[in-house]
Amino acid sequence: MYQYQTHFDFFHDSIVENHGSVAYYLKLFSLLDFSAIPRYNMRIGRRGYSNHAMIKIALIGVIERLNTYPAHRRFLIDRPRLCELIGLRVRGGQFTLPSDATLSKFYNSEVAFEYMPWSFFETPSLTFFKTLFTKTLRSLLPALLHRFDYLCVDSQPVLANTALNNPKDFSTHKVSRDKDAKWGVKGKSNAPSHSKESLHYYFGYKIHMLSLGPIPLAYQITPANAHDGKFLRVLLQNVMDTYWWSLCFL
Repeated sequence: MYQYQTHFDFFHDSIVENHGSVAYYLKLFSLLDFSAIPRYNMRIGRRGYSNHAMIKIALIGVIERLNTYPAHRRFLIDRPRLCELIGLRVRGGQFTLPSDATLSKFYNSEVAFEYMPWSFFETPSLTFFKTLFTKTLRSLLPALLHRFDYLCVDSQPVLANTALNNPKDFSTHKVSRDKDAKWGVKGKSNAPSHSKESLHYYFGYKIHMLSLGPIPLAYQITPANAHDGKFLRVLLQNVMDTYWWSLCFL
């Protein structure tokens, strides 16, 4: 019986390691260079979970579209090998996961998450993510330029958290506390071009992004009424300023 159990464990570990989410995140985390991000914040007392572990958890939440903290934790509980890749500690035979309060505190004070779209772009500690991806792209850019031979420039709406964006709210006196947001319009690709349904009006912001194939290189956040055409030069200059050292070796 012990021999068969050992045989099963060997194949089970091989399947888990080479298929599904574990294999995907194993590859993703190996590509990302975390060396530029401090593992712990400089402070006295208990250090808690490392910045590297929390960023990995945040990335998993975004990629898997886990829109609540309980869903986030359940996803990790069901995947112990993934918890091991993240670097979580084992206590009492189980991996210790951040509580909902810990996740909330980290996303609100350190990294704004997908649950709060606009604050995601303005949180100062977004520097963690920007540093992580910029450093990784700098090393990969020469190879990526040979793989993708086109640039993409587009914009996407970012809705402000307000009743103005709720079509089921029929109040005639809707007020938004977000003074920087503006009304914008976005076309719908799946509607006839000359119909009213082809336009979507929203209150909020707009993210302008320049990508190399599917890989984003630069972005700019503006009020929703900003015209797209004004930001191509800005985005290109951003790419040159950020990646000029990598481009010099092409």
